[in-house]
Amino acid sequence: MGLLLTFGNYYSELTYVFAIVFIAVALLGLLLSSYKDRLKDDVTEIGTNERVLHIGVIIAGLSIAAFSVSAFLEGFIILVIGVVIAVAGVLRLSAREGSSHR
Repeated sequence: MGLLLTFGNYYSELTYVFAIVFIAVALLGLLLSSYKDRLKDDVTEIGTNERVLHIGVIIAGLSIAAFSVSAFLEGFIILVIGVVIAVAGVLRLSAREGSSHR
């Protein structure tokens, strides 16, 4: 797809981005199809606060995509949002555990 958009220029940044996105989506699809049942069981067993933590970590990890194409401001913003969500999940999780020990 990237080659079609860049008229056969193999060294275009757009070609590189499309190749990375295609490989990542294909690998994620392969993993999800292979471990669908186990993933569903794992996700349904964790609590809401732990899900918030995991979502924050995933969002922070997605900032790598922005950094890889030299979009540093956007990457930093995505990273900060992910870290804030992850910290909120940790705080909610520790508050819940602290109240359950009393």
